[in-house]
Amino acid sequence: MCVDKIGTVKKTLDLESILNYNIYGYENMDILAILIFLVVAVLMIAGLTIALLLQSKKPGTGMEGLIGEKARAVTAISSSAGKVFLKGEIWEARCSGEIAEGSIVVIEALEDNLVLLVIGG
Repeated sequence: MCVDKIGTVKKTLDLESILNYNIYGYENMDILAILIFLVVAVLMIAGLTIALLLQSKKPGTGMEGLIGEKARAVTAISSSAGKVFLKGEIWEARCSGEIAEGSIVVIEALEDNLVLLVIGG
């Protein structure tokens, strides 16, 4: 304890008094452990949530990223040949039926020789 200029007695905070402090029957170290546990648990849940969201996201690049995209038919498309405009490039395309020039198509698959298989959109 210490006495200030007015004569009021003040209790000084020392390490022993802090560590022995009780709140509702719990000591400071118990409360600290609970708080650390809660913070770590929240961080782990947030990390797992972000990881699962990223895992379920559709690929944005490569051949897999083209499937499901919409393109515009530059020429008429048939089962043998045709061309589509997709992401700034002109691609060879084929379809099971006939699609007119200027139509919007959806990429269904990609063949080995970089020919897009499309369906009418």
